[in-house]
Amino acid sequence: MSEDGKRRKVEKDSEVMREVGGYGDGLLLEIIDQLPHAVTWKDKNHVYLGANRYFIRYFGMGKPENIIGKTPTDLFSDRQQLDLVLETDRQVLKTGKPVLNYERRFRTEDGQEHVTLNSKFPLRDKGGDIIGVLAVGKDVTELNRVEGRMKHRLNIERLVSTISSRFVGLYDIDRAIDATLRDLGRFSKADRAYLFKFRENGTIMDNTHEWCRTSVAPQREKLQNLASVTFPWWVSKILSGEYIHIRDVNMLPDETAAEREILYSQDIKSVLVIGFSIEGKVAGFIGLDNVVGDVEWDEGDLALLRTVSEIVGNALERNLAEEKLRSSVEEKEILLREVHHRVKNNLQVVSSLLDLSMLHSNDPQTQRSLENARSKVNTMALIHTYLYRDSRFDRINIAQCLSTLVEQLSCIYSSSGKIDTLIQSADVLLSINQAIPCALVLNELISNAFKHAFKGRGTGTIEIFISNDGHGEISIELRDDGIGIPDGLELDSADSLGLTLVRNLVRHQLRGEVFMRSKVGTEFSIRFKQSDGVPLGSQ
Repeated sequence: MSEDGKRRKVEKDSEVMREVGGYGDGLLLEIIDQLPHAVTWKDKNHVYLGANRYFIRYFGMGKPENIIGKTPTDLFSDRQQLDLVLETDRQVLKTGKPVLNYERRFRTEDGQEHVTLNSKFPLRDKGGDIIGVLAVGKDVTELNRVEGRMKHRLNIERLVSTISSRFVGLYDIDRAIDATLRDLGRFSKADRAYLFKFRENGTIMDNTHEWCRTSVAPQREKLQNLASVTFPWWVSKILSGEYIHIRDVNMLPDETAAEREILYSQDIKSVLVIGFSIEGKVAGFIGLDNVVGDVEWDEGDLALLRTVSEIVGNALERNLAEEKLRSSVEEKEILLREVHHRVKNNLQVVSSLLDLSMLHSNDPQTQRSLENARSKVNTMALIHTYLYRDSRFDRINIAQCLSTLVEQLSCIYSSSGKIDTLIQSADVLLSINQAIPCALVLNELISNAFKHAFKGRGTGTIEIFISNDGHGEISIELRDDGIGIPDGLELDSADSLGLTLVRNLVRHQLRGEVFMRSKVGTEFSIRFKQSDGVPLGSQ
């Protein structure tokens, strides 16, 4: 198009926009040109009449005149994108109604993928006849990235909550570790997840636990009684507290010849490994292998692996301590009391540290998170307090514990208003493997009631009933007369960390069932069998 032709198009463009907006002085065009979104307008034949400055800059078109007279066919080489542009144009022109909030994905000239949220509107003259289409696009690439990171972080928190719940109370540690490796491997998109333990003062290592994808061959049986000196580079890094991240096995230096050979023999492409400690000493490592996929692990995967290794290391340390206690029958009672006493003291230290963190934080969300964590820590400390004080340290009267728990929570949430708590409980004795998860469940549900059930009200009542039918069936009912739960919220689909923790503890640790109802207020019903103290497994 000649320069005169372009000039006439610009004039026509201005005339059309003035005709549409009724702004004789061209004010509408000036406003559109200042918008932080891409705006274009076309006639009924899909010919561009103009675009604002943001659109021209965003697509690198130089100056506004360069788009005038062109059609989508001139601008979009991707057939799918072109079809989407033309189809939405036709829809607006045919129906006279806007097409709102549809996404477009494309790559710019520098190869970056972008996502825009678009809407199109009919352009009408003063007589109401459609004369073209106005398109508006907002770049939501970064917003989508932020939402994706937040969603990923939330999923990590849920996974950590699920894994942590497996190691509360007594449990079958091998089944709990197997289930943890399964969840870790699937979440990280690994082909294999495994745990190695050192023995004989670190001179020998064994692959004790392993999870593999269906298409990946297990290696556990082949990786027993391995001499640590055979893998000097690998073992040296683990023992010095470093993590191992091999992005490409082919790029390993010559000094890793031994490690490279065994990785090759298992068809491993990349590796992420971190050690865990027992009693302050490196005792083994947990790792992820990529065999058939092409996953690229990042800092988030490393942070998750480090958290899981700490959880598993603490569980193994506790399991080792319990084995030592069981091997010394005569000292068992004294040592158990000392363990519970020290655990209680350590938990109180953690609670104090959380309290200090709250005082130094000005962020309300952070303070709420720290307060929730402190509440759970205090609940576990409460159980250990009763264990070492009572004459019978293998059973806890949950009714006595509940009274203290309610009193603590009432003090924490006293600002919520005048909330009455009514407790009716028989003398129900629970072993530690049930008392801790049961107390954590009660802590979560009572805290939620204090925080959420009576919003906008100054008074309310929370009722708690605990009973034993005489045949080992424990029943817990907790209800409030508050505002109830949001419509459509189901316990099994709820994604809050609190309700996720309640579900996991009841079903995995107590081996029971939990139900949630809302009529006048909210009611939770929990049923489980009283345990004789035999360790419970995790799935």
